[in-house]
Amino acid sequence: SETITESEEDVHICPLPVEHRGITVKQLKRLWNDVLYRCTQEGWKDPFEFHGDPSKADSRNQAYGKPLRPEVCNLFHVNHYIVSPSTVPDGVWLRNVQRKRYQRDKEIRQKSTGATGHVLKETEGSDVLVRVDRGKFGKPWWANDMGDISMGWWPCTTEETFAEPVRHCSFVERIARKPQKPIWFCSHWWGEPQLHFIKCCEEHAMLRKLSGDKASYWVCAYANRQHDLGAEIATDPADTSFRRAMDIACGVLLILDGAAKPFQRIWCCYELHTTVLQADKLMDIVTFHNGCPHLLSDGELPDENSWQQRRREMKFPIHLLTEGLRCRLEHGQATWKMDRVRILNSMAGRTMQLDDHSILEMLETHRHKYDRANDAMHARFAIAAWPQALKRGLVENFDEAKSGSLNLSRILASHQERKVVKLDFRNFEEMTDAAAKTLAAGLPTGVEDLELILGACPISDTGLRALAMKFGTGIKKLHLYLAACGSIGDEGILALARRLPQEMHTLNLVCSRCTRLTDESIEALAKKLPGGLEDLSLDFSHCTGITGAGLQTLSLHVPASLKRLCLQFKDCRSISTHDTKTFARRLPKGVHAFEGNLRGSGVGRSFSSLAELQAWADDTAPQEPR
Repeated sequence: SETITESEEDVHICPLPVEHRGITVKQLKRLWNDVLYRCTQEGWKDPFEFHGDPSKADSRNQAYGKPLRPEVCNLFHVNHYIVSPSTVPDGVWLRNVQRKRYQRDKEIRQKSTGATGHVLKETEGSDVLVRVDRGKFGKPWWANDMGDISMGWWPCTTEETFAEPVRHCSFVERIARKPQKPIWFCSHWWGEPQLHFIKCCEEHAMLRKLSGDKASYWVCAYANRQHDLGAEIATDPADTSFRRAMDIACGVLLILDGAAKPFQRIWCCYELHTTVLQADKLMDIVTFHNGCPHLLSDGELPDENSWQQRRREMKFPIHLLTEGLRCRLEHGQATWKMDRVRILNSMAGRTMQLDDHSILEMLETHRHKYDRANDAMHARFAIAAWPQALKRGLVENFDEAKSGSLNLSRILASHQERKVVKLDFRNFEEMTDAAAKTLAAGLPTGVEDLELILGACPISDTGLRALAMKFGTGIKKLHLYLAACGSIGDEGILALARRLPQEMHTLNLVCSRCTRLTDESIEALAKKLPGGLEDLSLDFSHCTGITGAGLQTLSLHVPASLKRLCLQFKDCRSISTHDTKTFARRLPKGVHAFEGNLRGSGVGRSFSSLAELQAWADDTAPQEPR
């Protein structure tokens, strides 16, 4: 199968702006072929003696020196064996080493970083040119110098030794031929197996219907120039390569490992903080669990309805949802302490005090400055978790290990700035009146776009009334799906009508097969329709208690502002041709789009356009049933 590395004779670098260094799924799969082949053929071993600072007692890596299998190789390993060596194709100069004779092809090692290479040119002096075979020559983040480089048994370094690449690039610049704009930005932990990471990106691209150049992801290890990270990571987090890439991507893909490590890393927390505060930025969440990827999508995916979305998301691991609900972004940790200081100050809005370490002692004092982003993220996870929680009886006690500490209703309600809430509970026998009241208590006061799908649930007028009472005055779009809710009658629809926000411009109400409804419901709705309504869709199919009188009443109260109207009165047998023609002639002149289905009524046909309805009403077109 195809691999991604090139021969030494074909060294290619394509200089690109850092924000245009996305890597495509195709390139990721070719990279995996490299890992699969080279790990086995070259006998890769875990090169890291310590996890982080070796001065800490628990930092020793128990897997150090043991053989690696491709399926467990993480980004640290891939960076060590593939990325770092391939991005300095002409080697590095080791400057200010001890003066001695360096023979061509002699091996050079740096123990602290695990880097190895071979002398490219025979040298006698204090500078030696080395071909990098593995790892990266440089000063470890915890050390003051490069003091552990040796040739054979002979130490080579001095206190002034440093590494200087002949030329260097990012991994994407090594394999690309043109700018590769990232469509998605990946927020993730380097310790996850690369196979899982790649499978998650592949699944995400497939579900999002991304292919070719559009299946492009910004991944820091492949986009940043690993031999010159200082040029990519500025003092102000808002000026870093990470932020520049996030700004041009349409969304952030959060990739969670089984332990939800990204919630513990400050750079990931910064990425989440930035994302959730941008209303136009999507955030998808994916994990590899039980042998396959599972995705929580921000909204419906292409060619997917809300029921399919809910079915897919019900498989997402519940323990990761718990971690997301518990995470506080300001608690993330960093390898470099100064990174955490600057990010915490940036998230708190202290842009003129980025290097002020006192922020570490004032997290509780500044808690309110982090709450806005935390509330937004928690609300996102609460919505994703609600269907699973309702099935398991956990809505008000989501974390049974810490009883009462995670109440989804309170969590969602606390994000008062949330503008969009969409939940699908169709066919949930657990969606009772009590569950509806709990859901109502969780609706944020600032919501503008509300979609609740409650079809075939045992909710009654009591539950619908509880929901309606919580409808905020700021709702602009309401989609309420109550099909086959047999316990809902006129009383519930009357309660709903009384609470319709007057600022609403879109109403989609589906009450098909709610057989207890009568003209009283239609009359109540008609008289309470908002004066600025532009888009109205009503579905009362199979509601045999609705007659032509209801349709006549509706025709008298259609707002003059209306532009689009969709009516579904299939099998409402008491609606006559006369009633429908009267309705058609009374429509406001502003209505330019119409759909209607009156099959099974006295009309016996459907209409796909306003012109078709008007021609029929004026008797200028044949009236055969369709």
